[in-house]
Formats: sequence, structure tokens, C-alpha cells
Amino acid sequence: MFFSEEKNQKTFVSPLVPRTCHRRGIKSFLLLFFKKEVFLACLTVSPLHAEGLAGKLVVGYQGWFGCPGDPGGGGYSHWLHGTTPSVEMLPDLAEFPASDTCQLKLPGGGTATVYSSANPVIVDHHFAWMQQYGLATAAVQRFVSVVKSPARLVFADAVLGQVRHAAEAHGRSFYIEYDLSGSTPADAAAVRADWARLRATGVLASPAYQRQGGRPLVGFFGLGFKGRPWTPDAAASLLRAFRGQPGGAAVMLGVPAGWRTGTADSSPDPGWLGIDRMADVLSPWTVGRFVNEAGAARFYANFMVPDAIWAKAAGIIYMPVAFPGFSWANLKPGSGRNAIPRDGGRFFKAQLSAIEGLGVQTAFIAMFDELDEGTAIYKVMPHADKRAAEAEFLPLDVDGVAMPSDAYLRLAGEAALHLRGAAGGPNKGGAAATPR
Repeated sequence: MFFSEEKNQKTFVSPLVPRTCHRRGIKSFLLLFFKKEVFLACLTVSPLHAEGLAGKLVVGYQGWFGCPGDPGGGGYSHWLHGTTPSVEMLPDLAEFPASDTCQLKLPGGGTATVYSSANPVIVDHHFAWMQQYGLATAAVQRFVSVVKSPARLVFADAVLGQVRHAAEAHGRSFYIEYDLSGSTPADAAAVRADWARLRATGVLASPAYQRQGGRPLVGFFGLGFKGRPWTPDAAASLLRAFRGQPGGAAVMLGVPAGWRTGTADSSPDPGWLGIDRMADVLSPWTVGRFVNEAGAARFYANFMVPDAIWAKAAGIIYMPVAFPGFSWANLKPGSGRNAIPRDGGRFFKAQLSAIEGLGVQTAFIAMFDELDEGTAIYKVMPHADKRAAEAEFLPLDVDGVAMPSDAYLRLAGEAALHLRGAAGGPNKGGAAATPR
């Protein structure tokens, strides 16, 4: 384990090691753990090969948080719902100077330190963390509602530009994932136009843009879910348009958990299986589909194992999803605080172990920076304090286990090592450690 599971045992704080590496002209580092001791190994990192998902752990990147003065004028976007906080957790921003953060007023009169996703320093730091912990690829979420709003699109484009620069600087890859939640087939034209614009502005030509089979990868989340207006015919038209463009795209589909059987959260229309066969990558959504380790084990046996068999037979890459926990009581009052407990990392670890058992070569973590629904794996507030009391923010130790703020980055990094090993070597797609 990377941290203590003893409820009363003192935990350590990760040392601030970048300065040590920088003195040697090395821009990254690795923390090694052995018998409760922490060791440092600097890393020399060559650019990540952006071709192919084999050996890569993908993290969903929302990049939607705002501060006053941002491009597009969105104010405290995603930090506030009206005048009250909408996030379930607070980021740990101890590594950032005050000049790169902003202050959010809390209901009790106090303040919380937050940030803008359009700040290049913030985004660069996020990708430095991805590099440090071995997380290869960021799936940048791009909502149709944003694509259709000129002001919000200005902000999203600014974030995407920072993601591109940070990915190139830190040897990571990235790709666009369109979230079709709340959209209709009538919005397909706006999505196609946005993709064409991104191609024309050179985003897809970045050496860090993820490719699959030589083609730029694009994701679509939300097709095939029960009760949504998209039909198989409309979806087929959208996918053909992306595949048929010059230098057509490879397609990743974020599908319902019950996609293969047309049950549970999936539309029962059998036509959706034909859409799934059009994908290069299938990634069934698991957030909220089980609530504890026992449920995760049942889901693995009843869904993931047969899903992986089906995908392999169809020649499609299977990308299972893991999430650390879930809560959105601040965003959805009355929904229940700490709805799916993290259980001191055990819930997340159980899913990662199950995924390892599948023998797959890629996986998706939901999410890197999702604070609204409490699924973030990046550095967050580890202990309750005055801010938590004012707005009921969840600290990492809410379940009684003391954890450092980067605990979930470490767990994800361990899973990334397994994936790289499954793809043919412990450091494939990653970094090579050099002695201190």
C-alpha cells in the first residue's frame, strides 16, 4: 500500500522534490515507497508516443473551473451553483502561489482557495502531476452545450490551448471527448463544425494529440443511454461524418454499462449494438453503477468479463472505467453526502485490481479533476478544517483513514504501471528512472 490504512497512524507528507531534480537538470521525479520510507528517483522523460492506447491509462479532464477575469467572463464557473458552493471537495493548492489562485467566499463568511482551468500555470502543473505519476493521456471533455455557446467556447478553447502546450511539455497525450449529454441529433452539425475548426487551427496536428491506427482519436459520451433522444440512425450518421473526413478519425464511445445486453442504463433498441461495432474503442460508464467493493466485484463478473470477451472477438479495444467514489450533495442538495464512500482508497483499489485481472491494455479513470461529483483523483483537501464545516466539503479522511492529498494519484500510478506491463514492458509509454 502507498499509505497507511491504520485509522490512528500518523501519515507522511510527500516531500517537495522537484527542486532536487531541477538541480540536476531533470524535469520530473518519482517517489518510491519501501517499508514506510520514501525515496526519490529523478526521471528523464522522452516525449510519449501519441500513437496507440496500449499501455496508457487515460484520465478524464474536465477543465471547467473558472475565476473572475477569465476568457468568456464565466466568473466562478463550476465552483458556485448560484451563490453557494457546488463542488464536493476542495483542491489542495499548497504548491501554487497566491497569484495563480482566486478566493471563493463561503456561506459562513470564510474563503476557500480555488483556481481557473484557463490558467497556464495550473494546467501545466496538472500535466506535470500526470507525468510524475505515470498517467499517460487526458481525455479533454467538450460539452455540446459549450460548443453552442460563443462565450463559453472562448473559455473552452483557452483551456484546450493550455492542455495542448502542457501535454507537449510533459510528454503526455490528449484527445477530445464530446459529451453529448443533453444534446439531440439536431446538434450534430455543431459538433462536426467544431471538430473541423479544431482541425483547421492545428489542434489535431499536435505531436501530443492521441492517435489510434494513425488517425486522430475522438470520443463521444452519451450515445445509447436509456431515455435520450439520439437514435441509432442519427448516431451512425454522426460517426460516418467523422470517419469520412479527410484523415478520418478513430472513434471512442463512452457507452452505458448495459450496452451489450440493452439492459439497466442502456436503451433496449438492438440497433445500438451496430453502433458499438463502429467504434475503435468502447468504454462502458460505471460511475454510480455500484456503491461498494462487493458491488464492484459483482459488476466485474457480470458485466466487465463478458464485455471484454465481446470486444476482443469484435476486434474493438475495451477501455474499462474506474472511479474513486461519488458525492454531489452540494450540487444536488438532498442527494446525500458521501453517497458512494471512497473507504480510504479500498473502493478504488478494488476496481483497479479487477481491471488488472481482465488483462486489458488501457483503462479510463473518472476523473482527474471532477470536484462537482466528488470523483477527482488529483490532489484534494486531505483533512477537515473550517472550510469543510462551512460548506460540507468532503476531505479524504472522511471515512476515518488518514491519507495524503495525492493518495489517488499514487493508486492510479500503480494501475498505470500494470497497464504498461500488460502492453509489453514496465516503462512502455512512460518514463525511465535514473538513480539519484
